[in-house]
Amino acid sequence: MVRLPQNPDKRYLGASLDLEAHDLDNIQPQCKLEEVLATGYARWFDPDTLEEIERRAFTLCQWCVGEASETA
Repeated sequence: MVRLPQNPDKRYLGASLDLEAHDLDNIQPQCKLEEVLATGYARWFDPDTLEEIERRAFTLCQWCVGEASETA
């Protein structure tokens, strides 16, 4: 689990540049989280849910959220 100091209670982080959402509880090396944070395009979801991610038209990262999308 990787919780960021900026928002330790948030589970999902979106990259607004490519509209991809990541699950901080299941981050994988392929997610390239450091790049997402370095770009300045990191966005939090409020509420912090898969439904909100979908409402904002973000896609789910295949590496860290892929399986969650099948149960949401």
